Formats: sequence, structure tokens, C-alpha cells
Amino acid sequence: MKGISLTTLAKIRGIIGCFGLILLCSCATEKSPQPIEPVTASMNTLAGRDDLLFIKLRSENGKDLFFAVDTGSPYTILDVSLEPDLGKSTGIRWLHYGWFSNVFAHKYKSPKLYSGNTCLLLGDSVATDNVNEKLLGRHVAGILGMDCLRHYCVQLDFEAKKIYFLDPKNFPDEDLGKSFPLVYDWGDLTTCMDFCGGKIWFGLDTGDYLDGTLKSSLLERVTKMQKAARVIERQDKSGASQRNFYFSEFALGGTTYTNLVIHKNSNGINANMLGVRFLARNLVTFNFPKQTMYLKQTSVGPLTKKSLLDDSP
Repeated sequence: MKGISLTTLAKIRGIIGCFGLILLCSCATEKSPQPIEPVTASMNTLAGRDDLLFIKLRSENGKDLFFAVDTGSPYTILDVSLEPDLGKSTGIRWLHYGWFSNVFAHKYKSPKLYSGNTCLLLGDSVATDNVNEKLLGRHVAGILGMDCLRHYCVQLDFEAKKIYFLDPKNFPDEDLGKSFPLVYDWGDLTTCMDFCGGKIWFGLDTGDYLDGTLKSSLLERVTKMQKAARVIERQDKSGASQRNFYFSEFALGGTTYTNLVIHKNSNGINANMLGVRFLARNLVTFNFPKQTMYLKQTSVGPLTKKSLLDDSP
């Protein structure tokens, strides 16, 4: 937008986002039973190390199903192979998630998905797509999106390899680390942090393998302040060409981290993102209804691959 400063644009974005999240939270309150029953699920062993975050759920007929947990997806999306179990389609939905946009998918009434004996809260409907193909043949049942996550206080404990779906009204907020605003607006989950001498808005995407992505102008400012240790041209897991910058250390949100892999993004105004490799260095608590994220650093550097024995798909 011409004639609008980045500071003004950030304020406008924050105001709009807060209104959007207030509406979102009011909807969650109306539909969610009180109190919300807490749920604990196990992560895959390599989550945040060299892999995305997966959990195992169970269908109503008792079948085990693996799901990617993706804060970058507004909806829960099931693989098309499950369509015979979903009944009649209720319409068409436009999807934008991961690297993919302009996907027109069939909608279905939400099925029941269980962790243990507890049924997770979902939206009214799910969509279907070629999820296995787009996740490179991982043989997953689908993607668990924000229509589920937004009901809960979701805690990601990468050291314990657990994900907790907790009641936000009955969850203590002490000893959770530093707090940051959490805004959900037009399908984007964002936060604002101190970075590179200013307040920067970052998207939060557990569907991104790397530490993060910076748009070209911000990355140029960062590299002037501190030179990248290495710059490598490579193909990402989708086969697309990408330029990755390796930094020995820099500070995010007032906390220093080491050995970060940052991807250069030249597209879009909301191109600054934090991925699962960065998040995994922390105990992460997303209290969606209370619009707050907490980060408690548990590792300065990236998590190591402690085991190749993995229960993920």
C-alpha cells in the first residue's frame, strides 16, 4: 500500500486481528462444552528436529490415523482416501495452506476424532484434498488445523514429545516463559516480537520445517547487522528452489538462539514466519481464546536427532 507507513500498517493489522480473534473466541465459547476436557497426545520422535509435528488420533470406528498439526491451516483437511467414510459432500471450500493456494475442495460434516477416549473439538465441517501427495507420501490421514486448535490452550512440549489440548479457562499462566500477543486474522496466526531493533510481526507456522522465513527487505537489514555464516541454494521438501541463510546466532523476542536456518522470501507483505525448528527450542503455549503465546526456552540451539526410530508416518 502506498502512502501508509509500516508502523501504521502494523497497528491497523493488529486492530483488525484483535476484532477477528474476539469474534473467533466468541464462536468457540458458544460451541465448546464447559469445561473443556483436557487431552494429551504423543508427538513423533523427530518433531522439530528434521520433521513436522504429527500426532496419532483415532476415528469413530477405531482406526488409528496420523495427522500433521498445522497452525498455518485454517481448516482440518482429510485425505481424499477417507471420503467414502464421510458421507455426502455438503459443498465446496476454497483452501490455502502450506505451499498451496487456490485449492477447491469438497466439504463434509466433521467426523469424530479421538485422542484416547476424548473427542477433539472441531469446526462444523472438514475439507478433503490430496494430503498424502502434498506431504510427499507420508501416509497421513490429514491435517489438524486451526478450526480444532483455536478451542484450546495448546501446549507443545518437544522435550517430552507431548502435545496438550487444555481448557484455557482452567490453565495457570505462571512459569510459562515470556508472553507475546497472539492474533488470528484472515487465516493467519501471528505474533509481534522484538527483532533487529524493532517490533516485527511474524506468522507462526508449525507446517514450516525451518526456523523461519524473512521477506527480502528485513533479511537485507539483518545481514547488514550480522553476516550470515553460510548461504546455500537448495531444493526444499516440495522440490522448489530456495535460498537458505545460516546464522550462528541472533536474538528473537529478547532471547538469543544459535544456528538458525532462515529462508529468504520475496513474496507478500506477511512473509515473515517462524517455523517448527525454531518453536521446538521452547516450551510453547498457545492460549488461543486468551490471545497469548508463551515461549520458555529449553534449548539455545536446534534439537538434535537423538533417534532415527520414529513412530510418525
